[in-house]
Amino acid sequence: MFRIRKLQLWDEDQVKEYELSDITYIYGPNSVGKTLFAECIDFILGTTDKDLPNKDGMENITAVGAYVSNKNLNLYIKRDTDSKFYYKRAEGDIYNLVSRESYIEEISKIILPQVGDNKQLKVYQNVFEESPTFRAFTFLNFISESHQGDLGQIFTKGDEIKNVIRIRKIMTFFFNYKNIEEISKKQEELNQNQKEYDLLSKKQAQYQYLLNKIKIGFQNLNLEFTGNIDLDKNTLQAYKNDFNRKQPKNSGDLIYLSRASFSLAEELKQYDFLLQQSKKAKSRKNNDEALLKLLEALIIENPKNSKYLKSVQAEIKSIQKEKAILSLANYDIAIQKIQKEKRKIDSQIKTIKSSTHDLDFDKANQQILILEQILADFVDFTDSNRVLELEEKNKQIKKEIRDLQEHFDRESLDKFNQILLNMYFDEEVEKNVNYVKEDREADGFAFSFNPLRQRLTVKRNDKVDPNQEKVQISFIPGSLARRTHMQILVYLLMLKYVIDNFESMRVLPLLVIDSADQAFQMHNFKFIYPEITKYAQEAGIQLIFISKEIPNNVHENISIKEGFNPFHDK
Repeated sequence: MFRIRKLQLWDEDQVKEYELSDITYIYGPNSVGKTLFAECIDFILGTTDKDLPNKDGMENITAVGAYVSNKNLNLYIKRDTDSKFYYKRAEGDIYNLVSRESYIEEISKIILPQVGDNKQLKVYQNVFEESPTFRAFTFLNFISESHQGDLGQIFTKGDEIKNVIRIRKIMTFFFNYKNIEEISKKQEELNQNQKEYDLLSKKQAQYQYLLNKIKIGFQNLNLEFTGNIDLDKNTLQAYKNDFNRKQPKNSGDLIYLSRASFSLAEELKQYDFLLQQSKKAKSRKNNDEALLKLLEALIIENPKNSKYLKSVQAEIKSIQKEKAILSLANYDIAIQKIQKEKRKIDSQIKTIKSSTHDLDFDKANQQILILEQILADFVDFTDSNRVLELEEKNKQIKKEIRDLQEHFDRESLDKFNQILLNMYFDEEVEKNVNYVKEDREADGFAFSFNPLRQRLTVKRNDKVDPNQEKVQISFIPGSLARRTHMQILVYLLMLKYVIDNFESMRVLPLLVIDSADQAFQMHNFKFIYPEITKYAQEAGIQLIFISKEIPNNVHENISIKEGFNPFHDK
């Protein structure tokens, strides 16, 4: 089993060594370089991040080294501050300068010496178009301080841009292995279709651009554009043959039409005024008629005033006649006729102006030359149906890929969630840690891990409505200790799951946890830490726990109270 036996800090020829065991607890106060310890492990294992040598606390260090081994093989590795890589197989040998790729491959041989003709490996190579190295999976090996206790971003390195897409693909590979080849084939088909679609779409856009340019050119020359390129070519040629320089002349028609348009505009104003006055008059007449009819009714009811009846009735008849006359004057129809006539005249004015402008010899000649150049190489676009077909086909393939991606191995996931729950409810922890005891007593308490989204959902049964039965709900545990506890267990179980089921992927059996104990009360941590070490040992995982304090029940430890880098103050 792969193990890091020693971590070394080099200052030229001086070396500081830290011996590591299967379970190592590293502790020291703040600002002594605890986080640098974890970063040096990642650095010596080949991370592409080159910033470590420039960080505070790394002064005077010229290289970082390590001694790694399994039962049969030893390897001494070294990486200097210029990111040059070295290795040797025996302590007495001389370090060989090698490429990063060779360096990573030598470490991979310590993880798993022989891969052989492995189906999983071939599938991975087909899907990712690369051979897997342990570096692809190091997001499973380090729990940094950032995102600790974040169940919505379970892997603390999972939000790094370089990791987001890769982790999603890798998790699909691990938990959707039975569909991964089909997804890969469909993705390849989609990529090919998309290339063809992009090419045809570009041609279609270019065709449409040139077609519009031809259409505008014909309009500028006052030529009829049919869209039939052969016919339009003949039209342009005939126009060119008959085309000659014409002297501009004043258009009497234009003057007449302009005056007519102005006159009609004034007439429209007058009719509109009369229409508004007519509406007001009708309104007044209606009011007067209503009042007189009311007066008529009052007179009829009171015979004493009968002498006024005839006068009132006569006035009512007079108003009704005036209303009838007003109704005969249909201003709306008159206005519509005038507007129609004006639009016709304005159109003629526009045509004459356009003709006068376009018949400018130099501009027209230039337009003819442009159109001839475009039409000479212009080819009809005949693949419109193919573009639509590809568009629909690509939509369908994308949907099929999404469906396959979401169709995880339900059996494996359910088993994963149940094992995680059993780990969380560890008998010794449950007896001594109150929040674990409370969760055990919660109705329907359960975990649901979503590998694609790197999310752990916590569930329980509760009443959404006091008048209804309990239903399963998702909730976020309020305690940071709870969430961090769950997060660490996901890492341990995820490593075990991959090591057990995907050995050929050469995943490092290593978990480095930086400062996770800060979320816990020391009383609780005394029971949680042994739980973590127990599960690490059962899975064959080397555990390196870095902390500010040390519980009294921890024995395998390294103190860096005086500082991680002994050359710091040199």
